[in-house]
Amino acid sequence: MRCALTHDLDDMSEVITKVITSPERERILTLDFQELTTVMDVLQALVDERRKNHRLIGRFLKKVVRRRNALPPYLFLSGVRRIGANPVCGGGFADIWKGEIQGKSVALKVLRIFGNSEDRHKVLQEFCKEAMVWRQFDHDNVLPFYGCCIDEFSPLYALVSPWMTHGDLPSFLKRHPDTDRIAMIRGVALGLCYLHCLKPQVIHGDLRGSNILIDEQCQPRIADFGLAKVLDSQATNVAGSSFNGKGSIRWQAPELLAAVRFDDIEEDDAKVTGKSDIYALASVCLEVFTGEVPFSNLRDGMVLRAIVIDDRRPARPTGLATQRGLDDNMWALLQDCWQTNPSRRPDMKAVLLRLPPYDAWTEVVRTFQHSASDFLLKPLDVFKLPEDANHFPGGMPRVDGPFGVDLDFFDDGD
Repeated sequence: MRCALTHDLDDMSEVITKVITSPERERILTLDFQELTTVMDVLQALVDERRKNHRLIGRFLKKVVRRRNALPPYLFLSGVRRIGANPVCGGGFADIWKGEIQGKSVALKVLRIFGNSEDRHKVLQEFCKEAMVWRQFDHDNVLPFYGCCIDEFSPLYALVSPWMTHGDLPSFLKRHPDTDRIAMIRGVALGLCYLHCLKPQVIHGDLRGSNILIDEQCQPRIADFGLAKVLDSQATNVAGSSFNGKGSIRWQAPELLAAVRFDDIEEDDAKVTGKSDIYALASVCLEVFTGEVPFSNLRDGMVLRAIVIDDRRPARPTGLATQRGLDDNMWALLQDCWQTNPSRRPDMKAVLLRLPPYDAWTEVVRTFQHSASDFLLKPLDVFKLPEDANHFPGGMPRVDGPFGVDLDFFDDGD
């Protein structure tokens, strides 16, 4: 694979694609750790550069991680420095510290992990598998993910992302009550639509106001996407509060809450889905209009009963919420998103088409193509040709003649 470095990046991508779509890919999977590290760096750099066949290469990279149980070195950031002696906030399953890397202010989310070093390593592995996907996201309304820091908080580790000066959505709205609520909701919807339109689809799993941060341009950025999936799989090792592995109950869809209350729910019905995200989005909208959490007058236990047993939804607020944009059309949209039957809820494209202004789908296309380059760290520097570039360990795997793509090899299974 190193000999591919002598070509331009697209040629390199072509050569690598031929290798990973042929039986010769098995040779990559049997490389020793040092050789595998070099290969993984090259593969990830091609994905970061959005080179030809980058999606296929990314799927193969994920397969390497799963098959070899290897943690990609590029996910671990060096030079991260914490600022201050105490976290700036905490709660649930993590403490948040302010830090710095490459002259940029960053947020360090330090996970509270129980158990021994083996337990911590299992959680780290699960996060790394998901983080390979997270770091590819590039949208104005999705918070970038830089990687993991494992030395500053050893034996714990931190997830590194840009520092958002304005904090989370609820606190921002309290400080700035005249904020355009519809514009804020539209930004959140655009970010969620971006995640749902990715292939494979990315489910947030814990969408709520506190998981939406505000950047320097006062635009919302969806954060903590995908954490629900990891926390659910490692629930015995990660500390939590009202989080049950499928989100916080006031924003959760009834099918997920039913799985919490009853033991005889089918496993598929208990999984977070795009439609459970849609339900949570409606609850976020209510939060934006009212400045309060859903069912703010009820304790958590009563919320569970209200939604699952009584099939209730939050009552329509009046007064200030109406002035902020919660008109009949918007309320009808929220009710559709709160449907008990997930199949009757709209998808994100349909939601956007019902948000004012009603040409929002044009904005979706524009924002999908926009780069959030202001937050990017320096890319992987692996394209400098090493002196031994022509001496790939064991020789470069050859691919002779036509090749076929074995799609089954690139599924999400082990």
